Amino acid sequence: MRPLIFCLLLFTTNTILLSQTEISGKVIDEIGDAIPFATISLNGKTQGTIANQNGLFYFSCKTEEADTIQISCIGYESVILPISKDNSNQTITLNKKSYEIPDITITRVQRKLKRIKDNKRARCSIRSHLGTQIVTFIELPKGSTLNDVTFYCKRSLNTPIVGVQVYSMNHKMEPKESLLTENYTTEISRWSSKVHFDLKKYNITCSKHGLFVGIVFMGEPNEDPKKQNKANPYLYLSSRTQKAITYFKSYHLSFIQQNFPDTKHRFLNLECSYSYYE
Repeated sequence: MRPLIFCLLLFTTNTILLSQTEISGKVIDEIGDAIPFATISLNGKTQGTIANQNGLFYFSCKTEEADTIQISCIGYESVILPISKDNSNQTITLNKKSYEIPDITITRVQRKLKRIKDNKRARCSIRSHLGTQIVTFIELPKGSTLNDVTFYCKRSLNTPIVGVQVYSMNHKMEPKESLLTENYTTEISRWSSKVHFDLKKYNITCSKHGLFVGIVFMGEPNEDPKKQNKANPYLYLSSRTQKAITYFKSYHLSFIQQNFPDTKHRFLNLECSYSYYE
């Protein structure tokens, strides 16, 4: 009888510690303009959401007293806030990051544009959960400048919004820090075959022998943030069969190296074509 009472007390205590919390609000900048597609999540956990195109967000999750939420967006300083009793209709302000702009010397040297294509395509279906990033390693000569990148998709059942991400590489051949200064998003048309991002204006220079590039799933065009949180369409991406480096990440968690899901091939990598200036 005593073990049963102890188990009931333990269950009751855990139930009290974990409470269902609704978190909602709007993300804005210093002058009050909405910041679209900011990432909001429980710090260190997989629960979260992406703000819609109007900066509005909503998600419901079980929280503990010590939990905090982290709000971030490319080009802005991240904010960490405690979970309060009233987490509804919050207005969260993010301050813009300041970037050092290097001195640019204009010369008459004409740089050569080189394109790298990958034609070994194999269909691969993945669930495009909000906040999920998939990045892959691309080889670039040291000192070259990334011009554009194109990801191939076999089929999209909806019209999802995706963003591009570019990361430098650390000494362990892992994604290190974002090289973009703002969110760059696009809407994938239904039954589209590719997603193209022109990166010329960002002047991304490779400091080693390659970079990590990938896509971030940001839901669908929704005015209602509650519907945005439920937008998880399937997206059929192309992949290539080889032992390559592909990493997955959810919200603010660290990247995890993971094989692209497929039943026939053991090693798959996200496929993309890209070009760079030598």
